[in-house]
Amino acid sequence: MSAFLTASFPAEPLARLEHFAHGDLGAVEDHLNSVIIPHRLTSQTSVPTGSFKHSGIDFGGFNLSSVRYDFEGGRLSVACPVMDDDYRIQVTVNGGGRVEDADEGTTFGRHGFVIIHPNESFRETFDARCHHLLLTVKRRALEQAYTDWVGRPPPEKIRIESSVVEVTGEGRALVRYLAMLCRLLDKECSFTQAPNVAHSVSDSLPALLLHTLPHNFSEEFHRRPEPLDPAYVRRVEDYLLAHATEDISMQELVQASGCSARSIHHSFRRLRGISPMRYLRDCRLDMSRDGLRNARANGQSVTQIALACGFTHMSKFTACYKARFGETPSQTRRRLADN
Repeated sequence: MSAFLTASFPAEPLARLEHFAHGDLGAVEDHLNSVIIPHRLTSQTSVPTGSFKHSGIDFGGFNLSSVRYDFEGGRLSVACPVMDDDYRIQVTVNGGGRVEDADEGTTFGRHGFVIIHPNESFRETFDARCHHLLLTVKRRALEQAYTDWVGRPPPEKIRIESSVVEVTGEGRALVRYLAMLCRLLDKECSFTQAPNVAHSVSDSLPALLLHTLPHNFSEEFHRRPEPLDPAYVRRVEDYLLAHATEDISMQELVQASGCSARSIHHSFRRLRGISPMRYLRDCRLDMSRDGLRNARANGQSVTQIALACGFTHMSKFTACYKARFGETPSQTRRRLADN
C-alpha cells in the first residue's frame, strides 16, 4: 500500500457507522443495488466464499461510503448498463483492478482515484480482496460550486476528464480531506448531526473536487480573478460579524457581496492576509474570549460559551483558541475567576 494512503486513513474507515455485512455475493449485490445504483456483481469463482462490509453516511450534497470485499478466489466484476447523473469517485485503500467506460479502459491500483462518470455505461474488475472509499457527488452540486467560485454558471455540463487520476500534487488535498472526515467519524459519529457541520462539509467538498480533479473548465476555474475594491471586502466583513454565531456558507457570502467566491478569496488574502473563513473563526474566538471574561457572572461553562459562539467541535476550538491567545479556554476562565 502507498505510504501516503496508509498514513492518511484509519485502519477501518467509517467503522463506527451502522453497516451491512454479509458473506453471500447475491445478498451483497441486492444491498448495493438498493443503496448505490442497480448493477450486476459477478465473480470468476463459481461459488466465492468470504465476507463483505459496507458503511456510509449522507451529507445532503454527497455520500461517503466504505466498501470492503474479502472473498477467496478470482476477481470480482461490477457492470452498470447506464449510470445516473451523479459522479462517483473511488479511492482504493487496498487492492486494484481495471475500469472501463464508454471511452477507455484503465488499470488502477492503490495510488489514484477511479472516476465513474454520469450517464455512461461502466464496468470494473477488481481483486477479490479489495477495499475502497466511494464518494458520490451530484453533478448539479459541482456546477453550483463552479457558479459560486467563478461568478457565472458553466456554459455546458462539467465533465471530469479522466477515468483514473493519480494521487499526486493537488490530488493529495482531497485524500487529506476524506481522511480527516473518516478520522472524525471514527471518533464521534454524532458530529455530523449538527446542521452547520453537515452544511459546511457539503458546501466545501464540491469546490475541492473542482480544484483537485481535471475537468473541462479547469483553466477558467483556476484563472486569477480581478481584485475587489476594498469596499466589497468590508461588506463581507460586516456580514461575517453580523452573523458570526450562525452557520455561514460561501454561497451566502457570494449573495451578500454580489461577487464571486474566487474574487472574495483572492481579495481577502491580498488585503487581509487570511481567508474569509479564517476571519470568521477569529471573530468567533474573540467573541468566546469576551464570553469567558464574563463566565463567572453568567455561570456559563467553556462548552456553553463555545457553542454559543458557533463552534461545534470542542477539541478544535481549544486548539485554535490556544494558538490565538497562548492559553486554553479553561485557563482563561480560571485566571479571570481568580482575579
